Amino acid sequence: MNGSNPKDELQQLQADYLDDLGEKLKLMSEHAEALATRARFRTSFPVLLFLTHQIKGSGGSLGFPHVSEIAKKMSSELNSFLEADDPPKPAELARSVGSLNAELERALLVAREQIKA
Repeated sequence: MNGSNPKDELQQLQADYLDDLGEKLKLMSEHAEALATRARFRTSFPVLLFLTHQIKGSGGSLGFPHVSEIAKKMSSELNSFLEADDPPKPAELARSVGSLNAELERALLVAREQIKA
């Protein structure tokens, strides 16, 4: 990237980020579905919490604040399960996280169009 245009470099970083985000969202979708099953809840929950935290922190830094906002909602939803006196049932949590994951997937499509423009 030595000697190249900073705008081109940023667009490449954004494109790389969005490719990585796409992979994370696939993984998150699998783990969101697994939340509803007791057998996989214990392994899926921490993975979702970790990935959500990563996305929440990185989206805004690369020019995608909407992605970070959605991840923040998902993080809050996951944390509410840990902190609430009457936490949602795993199946309810799975539906909510799945819905937010779909929202993230839509935001990913918009972000990809945004960097093409």
